[in-house]
Amino acid sequence: PPSAYVIHSIIILFDMILIHVFTYTLWLSLAGECTAVVFAFCFHFTGETIFELLETTLIAVLVSFHMIRSRNEHWNREDDLE
Repeated sequence: PPSAYVIHSIIILFDMILIHVFTYTLWLSLAGECTAVVFAFCFHFTGETIFELLETTLIAVLVSFHMIRSRNEHWNREDDLE
């Protein structure tokens, strides 16, 4: 049976695919990839589950920040059109 780490890795891979396909944002793609790689190495070398949790949380924070910026840009464009 697959381990929790394998399942977590598949979920992170799916998250990154969604980020690449739907956001078209270079900084988010690079930040997400760097986060995934750094925390994967940290988990691999230490075996500490906290790195899996931190990886997931940090990617969620990056996506949330992107969504807030996108919303603000949209509202600014609406204001400019009025």
